[in-house]
Amino acid sequence: MFLSLIIPAYNEEKKIPATLENISKFLAQKEYTYEIIVVNDGSADNTHKVTEYFASTNKNVSILDNSKNEGKGASLKKGILASKGEYILFMDADYSTPIEEIDNMLSLLTQDSRYDFLIGSRYAEGANILRNEPLFRILLGRIYHYLVKVLLLGGIRDYNCGFKLYRKNVAKDLFPRLNCKGYAFDAELLYLAKHLSYRYKEMPITWKHNPDSKVKPFIDGVKTFFSLIRIKIDYYRGCYGIDATPR
Repeated sequence: MFLSLIIPAYNEEKKIPATLENISKFLAQKEYTYEIIVVNDGSADNTHKVTEYFASTNKNVSILDNSKNEGKGASLKKGILASKGEYILFMDADYSTPIEEIDNMLSLLTQDSRYDFLIGSRYAEGANILRNEPLFRILLGRIYHYLVKVLLLGGIRDYNCGFKLYRKNVAKDLFPRLNCKGYAFDAELLYLAKHLSYRYKEMPITWKHNPDSKVKPFIDGVKTFFSLIRIKIDYYRGCYGIDATPR
């Protein structure tokens, strides 16, 4: 298997069919083998049903279910541990970043051994924002960026864009260490990658804000703040199996 594509989905019955259709049409034109794994995160709507129907007509699509809503980080961890591809991409179910962006990423990662994974970035030079977030979300994003920089690591412009491509061995090393089930998982992964000396690069992408986003800015923001503190504490407690030498 060349490529595994992981999509966490929570109450996405309206968006997931079009997302799977777009992805499947694009990847069907490629010469490499691939699989698409949808992780249904305990959805209360028909996300499982519509995905299962799509999978019944497309052998490359499969679905994993969480019995209850566990969070985006937990869902990605489950999907990636089940994946078989030499390269592993995860992306959002709302199709905020089109699948076509994978071409540049795969081209770089397969030809340049300097990088272990690539981060899709809305703020890297050359990024194309089709629809921006409301101002209050932009301000909250900047606060989050500052907190991650102060508490964990700096040098990254876009920590939590949901479009990242990993080499198999790197993803299979990082994700089993993941403790954050919610939205702080991105920062946790990057923090672990830093201390494991993995090399990564931000790449500009096309992106558009989804006005129906499941993120609750204030509630999720507070939870994420405490998660960032917990990451730091867990690291120095040795919970990740990494030598906790200050860097």
